[in-house]
Amino acid sequence: MGPTKRLKAWVASAGAAVSVLFLLWSACTQKNPINPTSPVQAETFILVHMSASPARVSVGGGEAEIRVRLVNKEGEPAADEPVHFSTTMGTVTQLDTTDADGWAVGLFSSGSQAGQATITARYGQIASLSTLLEIISSSSLNLQISLSPQTILANGRDKSRILVTALDDSAKPRSGAEIRFEQSAGTLSASTVRTTSEGTASVWWTAPSSEQDINATITAYSDSLSVASMIVFRGVQLSLSVQPRVIYADQESTSLVNALVKETSSRIAVSGDTVWFSATEGLVPNMAVTDSRGLASVHLTSSASPDTALVTAHYGPSLSAQDTVVFVSEAEGLMTIQSLNLSSAVLYANGENYSMLHAKVVDSENNPASGVTVNFTCDPVDIPGVPAAAQRITGSDGIASFAVQPGDISQDYLNTTVSAHLDVPSESESVHLHIYQVSLGVTATPAYLPADGKSTSQIQAVLKRASNNVAVTNQVIRFGTDRGTVDSEATTNSAGVASASLRSSDSADTADVTVHYGIIEADPYPLNVIFYAKEEAATHIESLTASTTTIYANGQNAASVEAVVKTAEGHPASGVTVNFTTVPGTLPGVDPAFQAVTNGSGVAVFTMTPDDVSGDVNATVSAYLSDPAQSFSVQIAVIKVVLTVTAVPSEILADGQSQSAIRAVLKRQSSQVGINGETIVFGTDVGTIPGSGTTNSSGVAQVSLTSTSIPDTAHVRVTYGDIQADPFPCEVIFRQTQGQADNINLSAYLTSGGDPSSPIDELPADGSTSATIRAIVKDANGNPVGGKTVSFSTSIGDITGSAQTNSNGIAEAQFSSSVVGVAEITARVQIPDGSISESITLRLLPGAPATVLLRFDPTSMGVKDSGKNQTVTVYAEVKDSKNNSVQDDTKVQFSIVQSPGGGVAMSPASGTSIPTVGGIAQCSFSSGTISGVAKIQAEVVEDAQGTPLPPGSVRSIATELVIFAGPAYMENIADSSTTHLTILPRRLNIYAGLDTTFLTVSVSDKYFNEVQEGTAIYVTTTGGKVIMDNPQTHPNTDDNGIATFIIQAQDPYPDTTRWFNTFMNPNFPGEIIHGDPFDFNNDGIPNNGIARILAYTDGSDDNGADIKVWNVCEVVMSHNVSHFLAMSDRDTLTSGQSAAIDIEIWDKNGNPVVGGSLLSASIAPSSAPAELSWTQKITADPGSCFYRVYLYNTINPTDPEARPTNCTVTISIQSPNGNAERSVSVYLDI
Repeated sequence: MGPTKRLKAWVASAGAAVSVLFLLWSACTQKNPINPTSPVQAETFILVHMSASPARVSVGGGEAEIRVRLVNKEGEPAADEPVHFSTTMGTVTQLDTTDADGWAVGLFSSGSQAGQATITARYGQIASLSTLLEIISSSSLNLQISLSPQTILANGRDKSRILVTALDDSAKPRSGAEIRFEQSAGTLSASTVRTTSEGTASVWWTAPSSEQDINATITAYSDSLSVASMIVFRGVQLSLSVQPRVIYADQESTSLVNALVKETSSRIAVSGDTVWFSATEGLVPNMAVTDSRGLASVHLTSSASPDTALVTAHYGPSLSAQDTVVFVSEAEGLMTIQSLNLSSAVLYANGENYSMLHAKVVDSENNPASGVTVNFTCDPVDIPGVPAAAQRITGSDGIASFAVQPGDISQDYLNTTVSAHLDVPSESESVHLHIYQVSLGVTATPAYLPADGKSTSQIQAVLKRASNNVAVTNQVIRFGTDRGTVDSEATTNSAGVASASLRSSDSADTADVTVHYGIIEADPYPLNVIFYAKEEAATHIESLTASTTTIYANGQNAASVEAVVKTAEGHPASGVTVNFTTVPGTLPGVDPAFQAVTNGSGVAVFTMTPDDVSGDVNATVSAYLSDPAQSFSVQIAVIKVVLTVTAVPSEILADGQSQSAIRAVLKRQSSQVGINGETIVFGTDVGTIPGSGTTNSSGVAQVSLTSTSIPDTAHVRVTYGDIQADPFPCEVIFRQTQGQADNINLSAYLTSGGDPSSPIDELPADGSTSATIRAIVKDANGNPVGGKTVSFSTSIGDITGSAQTNSNGIAEAQFSSSVVGVAEITARVQIPDGSISESITLRLLPGAPATVLLRFDPTSMGVKDSGKNQTVTVYAEVKDSKNNSVQDDTKVQFSIVQSPGGGVAMSPASGTSIPTVGGIAQCSFSSGTISGVAKIQAEVVEDAQGTPLPPGSVRSIATELVIFAGPAYMENIADSSTTHLTILPRRLNIYAGLDTTFLTVSVSDKYFNEVQEGTAIYVTTTGGKVIMDNPQTHPNTDDNGIATFIIQAQDPYPDTTRWFNTFMNPNFPGEIIHGDPFDFNNDGIPNNGIARILAYTDGSDDNGADIKVWNVCEVVMSHNVSHFLAMSDRDTLTSGQSAAIDIEIWDKNGNPVVGGSLLSASIAPSSAPAELSWTQKITADPGSCFYRVYLYNTINPTDPEARPTNCTVTISIQSPNGNAERSVSVYLDI
């Protein structure tokens, strides 16, 4: 990795750069920054980029992933290093080792307490980083559930995705919530799922295998909350058929195998799906795909030997169907079915009726073949009482017979296919048998008889087809009773009726009358007829009811009043006289007093048919037997109606085709409310007219009168019962043909849903909405002029060029426009001496909103206090599909869909409906304290008429609006610690021989945003040189607010004079920037050779004043080693003792050698009984002038071979500052 790449990686985190700068500054400003006796680390690591995903979890086990990265000071990842995690709430993984990219990951799990958890990552004792995680109470959870799709096939394979969204009270996604699923059918991909950072949890729901539809429920739970939804698993039926069923066993003959897959309820074919096939004998392809009919077809090829193949079709994991194919030798295949006949093609299913099926088989000589097996089958196969398949043997006449005798079927009608085939290859023969379900009803008239042994009741059975109520004739119905006597059977007549006479017994009782048609029982079953004793003769009126409570009086409408008379025992009393009275007794057409005799059911009926009345009348109809005081009454409102008629036009051409609209209106006289659903009768003495019409909800019935070809006057008669319309008759004149065109009446109405009687003066200019332009041409006498060509023209838009007038003088053209404006439309008719014309104007309005275009003014902005514009105007220009600006008052809502945050705002607030003016709606957008990009959305929510638009149908999201950072910032120019400019050298100590180091400057604005790219940074030094013109340097900031320079050690070399006197405070001319000098070798004298570096740029302070934002750092420019000593505190060591060897090393200015130099220690002879505390040490940066190594005497005093000896410890330095050695001698004694 090159220096530039390492530097960019290193400064990627401004916070980390500031932390390291602080450590380096501390190291540079201490008198003795490095303990000479402490080990020197080869690298320093920091933690960066810590995050929690999601940032919000729910209590009770909500989980989040904690990630943090460990890098060295060049920004390179540190692998296989331990990172420790801790948290103030909940639990978190305590330790993880970084991966190859430097990432360590911890898993956080919430407890039972809501709040804010602080999660900290640590590396060693110095590097640490924290992040916050919000833990939310699950009690505020809101669950939403959706299914896609909401219905699938029950084939054991199709799936629906179940999506549950968990939201908190603020409608924000809730992550980490545990969602538990339960279903009533099918299988789920998981039973428990936790919500993602988007607050969603999803599972796949696989359908079961079923032939029946299943309405299944799925429920999602989170603690005590639940939400449910339903799905329909559509049942699937699989059927299999083969044709032919018998083929030659020659390895060539084939039978077509058809598998049919359909939905059970709808019978919709299942297309494009796979059906799998297998056969026990022969060869068959293992799969086929269903076509648009739901058919999957393959061919079964026979084997070489006669056998029976069982063919199986599989669909899904459990649905299957089977059929058989017989393989026969050629010697067997000589028979054919010559004919197949039914004795009856129609059967009424009653368990007794049957039809005989006769199949005649002949041999190759056309002679009857006896002893041949004929296979009979029926389709459908589930007919009650009929076997699905049967075998019969032919007799000497070659005929095999099979009886089809269905029981009571559940369907109204079955079109049954009855087939016959042989066990040898031959074509099967089929015939159709029509089987009908029947209904059998029965009544008794009367249902109550005196128990006198002679009274009779007529038992009437009605037999009909169940599908269409057509009478079933010439069928035998059987009757029976447990009391009295009844005819045993009767045959239905042309109305399907069979009647039998029931005679009462001598004792009071209830007779259970049974009626059968084969196995079909009549409804009701049994039928009860009561035989009552003579002493029950006392009668009374049980009830009085009217067929209607309102009559429109027209001499034909009637109301039936029924009085039910019963005996003291509650049985119907027949032959009793009932007296009816009507009050008032002056109703026209109504008898004020009337008598009626009860029928066998004890019912007496009075029918009142009032004629026209002068006003509404509330009539009371009463009924009594002998005592008027013991009467029953009902109220009937008799309503006065009025009938009017109009003819439009009242004059039409006598051309045999012109028409006049005859409009009759029927209303109540009192309220003038129209009467609906009544029949009005029309008639005319001249011309033609429909005989009747029915009134609508407004009481209007309208028909058309067509003229004759001879001038005349038609007298149209309109009646409602006996009521005649006003006027009566209504006259329509059939006049002679028209004269010359004299004037034009011009109007416009909407083509779709419009009415000529409702002209318009405006039209949407959307290119699709059209208006009908109607021109009515008349002569000087006001008569319509037919057959004239009318030319149409317009100043804007498109219009039909010409049209011809009809018999009513009307010509129509279609007009539309894609252009907004005012159209002048002209109709012109040529006459012998010139032309006549008429014009109208139509205002052409914009169409419905179709597009919206967003723009900003100005196009960029700055953060708060940046000195740049902090508010932009957002314009939404709304147009229709033809690029016309929409009408004023079209409502637009603006919203912020992306922003850096920091207090951005919109005025009016997001979601406020703003009306357009001139097709444009506008709002203001203000920046906050954070730079970045923002995106604004504009959505049209209502058109100018206030009609809401479908959400999301017309909207636009603008391209990014850049919010630039503010200038560089220093809060207080009198306090250098408030600067927002950080300066950091890559190396703190470089060799004076033209060695270099990178210098990084990071600058932010008041709100810690990176300053705008291209901000100029100025750097100067007290020694060496600043290199800016280099491919690896960037004196202006990049998009991260970073500028890069190179510092090179060269003349003039820094000294203490320039240290103290060179830099003046950029904001206080004449004031020196103070700083503590360095004394690395502790001689009490400030060291030369240390350069101070100043970086500054233009910026502002807390008051907004223009200032210089600055900071300083130091770099040691060390020379060759000039002082190198090694000294031992002891010259003799006894066994077990140690000596401290102190090392001093610095250049001519008392500065340490550059970091990364190698300091080595060794013992001679190597066999000497001694050890060193270290043998190699890499110097740190900026380094130290003092080091120490310990020498240990390891002689074993108990060893008889041990001897005292001298040893030499050699200290060497290898460095860009030079190589050198120093030695000390130590005597090792026992």
